[in-house]
Amino acid sequence: MTMQARSGVRPDGVLGRAATLTGQVVSEGIAVGTAFVLAEKLTVPRHDIPESEVKAELVRFDAALALSRDQLVTLKKQHIGAEQAVRILESQLLILVDPLFMGEVIQRVDADHRNAESVVSDVVDEFTRSFEAMEDVYLRERAADVQDVGTRILRNLMGAEFPTLDRVGPETVLICHQLSPSDVAYLSTQKVLGIAAEVGGLTSHAAILARGLGIPALVGVTEACARAATGQIVILDAVEGRLIVAPTHEQQLEYQTVKKRLAMSKDKLVAAASLEARTRDGHELAFRANISVPAETSSLESMGAAGVGLFRTEYLYMNQQRPPTEEEQYRAYRRVVEAAGPAGTIIRTLDIGGDKNVSYLGIPKEANPFLGWRSIRFCLDTPDVFRTQLRAILRSSAHGPVRVMYPMITSIEELRQANQHMSEVRHELITEGYSIAPDVPVGVMVEVPAAALIADQLAAESAFFSIGTNDLIQFTMAVDRTNERLSSAFEMLSVPVLRLIRMVAEAAQAARIPVSCCGEVGATAEGFLLLLGLGIREFSMNIFSIPQLKQIARHVEVAAAQEIVHRALSCATTAEARALVQRYTGPILAQIGE
Repeated sequence: MTMQARSGVRPDGVLGRAATLTGQVVSEGIAVGTAFVLAEKLTVPRHDIPESEVKAELVRFDAALALSRDQLVTLKKQHIGAEQAVRILESQLLILVDPLFMGEVIQRVDADHRNAESVVSDVVDEFTRSFEAMEDVYLRERAADVQDVGTRILRNLMGAEFPTLDRVGPETVLICHQLSPSDVAYLSTQKVLGIAAEVGGLTSHAAILARGLGIPALVGVTEACARAATGQIVILDAVEGRLIVAPTHEQQLEYQTVKKRLAMSKDKLVAAASLEARTRDGHELAFRANISVPAETSSLESMGAAGVGLFRTEYLYMNQQRPPTEEEQYRAYRRVVEAAGPAGTIIRTLDIGGDKNVSYLGIPKEANPFLGWRSIRFCLDTPDVFRTQLRAILRSSAHGPVRVMYPMITSIEELRQANQHMSEVRHELITEGYSIAPDVPVGVMVEVPAAALIADQLAAESAFFSIGTNDLIQFTMAVDRTNERLSSAFEMLSVPVLRLIRMVAEAAQAARIPVSCCGEVGATAEGFLLLLGLGIREFSMNIFSIPQLKQIARHVEVAAAQEIVHRALSCATTAEARALVQRYTGPILAQIGE
C-alpha cells in the first residue's frame, strides 16, 4: 500500500470548494497553512494456493511479522524519551505476538489454502470490528492500533512502499481519514502545523501523541478528505472545532490575529503560573494538578502546580492487555512522586468501572455500570489486584511525600476494610525489607451523597478528604454526565450540591483534617468563589487551569466569598444562584482579560 497526497487540482481543473467543516478538538490551537491530504490506496491480492505452498506461505507471513517487529522496535528507539509514543509502540508490538490474532491467521492459511495477504486483511477487519463494538471507550479506540499493525504487516507482505511525509512542505495542515500512531511518529513538528482527521476520538493514541507534540488537532471532521485538496489554504480552528477550506482573505487575516492572541494568552498564563497562590486578603491556597499518566508531570513547574492532587491510576491498567505488575506500577508511581517533589502526590487507588471498563479484569456488562461493581467495591472483592497496587504505592513513598485516596467510599465499613488491607500490606513490605515512609496518610474521596451524609464518621478515621465534584453532581442530581440530552441538567452550581459540600467541609473542619476539591467545579471562576466561601482552601484540577485560577484568587476576598455563598444557599433556583455569583466574577474575569 502506498500513501499518496491527493492533488489540489481536481479532474475538472478546479481546487476544492470553500467549506466550513466541524470536528472534535483533541489538541487545542490554531493553524493557518497549506493542506496536505493523505489518500490511502490498497488493493489486497486474493487467491487460492495449493497445499504444497502452504508451508512457504506461512514462512513468508512469519518473515513479514519479523520485519514489522523490527520496524516498530526501530521507531521505539527513535522516540526514546517520548513516553507516550514509546508506550503506544510497545502496545503495537504486543499485538504482533498476540496468540489469538496471529494464531487465527496461521490456522486460516493452513485450513483455507489462501494467500497470507487475504487472510491477514480479513482477520484484521474482524478484530477491528470486535474492538469497535466494545462498550469501553478506550478499548473501542484501540481498533485503530489493530488496523495500523495489520496495515504494516500487509505492506511488508506486499513489498509496498511505506507512507512518507517527506514531501510535506512548511506550514502544512495534514488532512486524513484516520491518523494512525505510525503516521504521527513520522510527523515533523517543524512542518506540520495542525491535523484534521475524519475519524478518531479523544483517547485515541493519535490524539494523545498530537497533544504530546503540541500540534493542534481535530477528529471527527466528516468528509475532510473529500472537501479539501492538497495545495489549498485551510484554517484549522482547534479551539471552536472548525476546519475552514479555502478561506477568504479576510478570514485568513482574522485567524492570524486570533492565533497571535492565543499565543499571547498562553504566554500570559505561563507568567501567571509563578504567582503565589493566595487570595486578595492574604489567605494561602494550594492548587494541585490532576494527571492520568506520569508524562503529565513535565508541566507541573511551568503551570505553577503545588504537586499532584490526583493521580488517576486506572490509566496504567487501560494501556495494556493485562494488569500492570507491582514493579511496573512502582516505577510509574515513583516517577510521579519524584517529579512532584516536596509538594507531594495524592494517588487514587484503582477507580475502574463505570465508563472506564477493562475487559481482562472480568467486570461484567451491567445495566447501570456507574452504580455497579466498580472502584473500591471492585478492589475489595479482588484483593490480589488491590494489594498489588497498595504495595507499589507504599514502595513509592520512599521517594517523596505520598498520600493515598480511596474512591467511591459509601460506608465506614468499606473504609475500614480498605485500611485493613493497607495495614497488612505495610507489614508485609517491612518484613520483606522494603523501605517505605513511616507515615502515608490515607483519605477518602467524597463523591457520592452517602459519603457526604456520614462525613463526620468518615472524618474520624480519615487523614483527609477530597471532594470529587464531577461524580457528586452526577449522583446527587441523578444525571448521567455522559448523556448529551442531560448536559443542561449537569449543573455545577446547584444548591443541593453546594449544601452537601458545606456538610463535608464542616465535618473536616470539626475533625481538623484537610479537605480539598477535586474536579472542574473548582476550575471555574464561579465554582472557585463558592468553594472558597464554603471553606475550601485546597484545589485539584486540570493543570492548565491553574494559572488563571491564581489570577482570579488574587482578586477575591474570603469574606466576600462567604457572604455570596450564604446568599446563594438561600436562592430558590440554581439560575438565581448563578446570576448572583456571576455579578461578582464578571468584572474579575474582564479585569484579568479572560
